[in-house]
Amino acid sequence: MIDELLDYLEENGFGTVNTDLFINELPVDVQNCISLNRSISPETNLTLDIFEQTIDFWSRHKSSDVGYSKLKAIDDFFNRKHHYSFGDYYVYLSHSLSTIEDNDRDIERRKLDKLSINFIYRVDTLVSWHWH
Repeated sequence: MIDELLDYLEENGFGTVNTDLFINELPVDVQNCISLNRSISPETNLTLDIFEQTIDFWSRHKSSDVGYSKLKAIDDFFNRKHHYSFGDYYVYLSHSLSTIEDNDRDIERRKLDKLSINFIYRVDTLVSWHWH
């Protein structure tokens, strides 16, 4: 899901994959970027084929205002958004689990912030057959 979510962010103007949008890393040589990271999530409901995944959006920017604004735009885009698709995924609901979290600065004084969003979804390519 996280790869398709990254592409969905790019398609909606939040950045460019492998330039300022990454998965599980904030590359040292990139000044301003956002990273998507899987977080601890609720257990999957195997009976209904409904999944939940929490994604942590980490922002590292030289300017604290710019980094915060980028995460705020992502929060506004996904929080309480329902019934939409990307890739092979149909999202019933996405919602923020908290406000944007201030995580101080890195060793090079770049601002670090985090936003956690939970996605409740199904995989459209999964087919469940329940015989009675």
